[in-house]
Amino acid sequence: MSYNRPKASDTKAPLVPRLVYRVLCTKIVNAPSKKTGAPMLAIDVQILSPEQVTNPNGAVSLTAGIEGTMYLTFGDKALANTIVALEIMGVPLPDAASDQETDIANMQAAAEAYLPGMTFEMVVASKAEPMMGPDNVPLKDSAGRVIGGFERADFSSFGIVGLPKKLSDL
Repeated sequence: MSYNRPKASDTKAPLVPRLVYRVLCTKIVNAPSKKTGAPMLAIDVQILSPEQVTNPNGAVSLTAGIEGTMYLTFGDKALANTIVALEIMGVPLPDAASDQETDIANMQAAAEAYLPGMTFEMVVASKAEPMMGPDNVPLKDSAGRVIGGFERADFSSFGIVGLPKKLSDL
């Protein structure tokens, strides 16, 4: 048996290359946004497929099982985009209510009832985040270079492609 040491350049490959992935909704938390206080759903998702992808430099990334959270905010500025995202994910939205607060609560309830256990396609990519100091400024080494931290997969609601399916239908 022979061993091939990975090339140092392989470590520069993104954890999750920008592609369309099928993700599974594993959990939804209904809580107000910490930034704005607007009603919000935090949707935990997990990549199902493809299980692995080959990066342009030839390195293989194992993507199945990578988890993240997508946020849907029901504030005045984001409401129209959130409704579009829910529709693309196949959430059966109720008829409009007579007031916005009730309408939002009804849409949140519909998403909470429908999405757990559902899958859909979305564009996901990862990016390296710098290590931050206590003053929330990126840390630098003695040569002035920003010190790289962890890599985070970005599950943005703007990347939802749709094609909802039950997990059992895959």
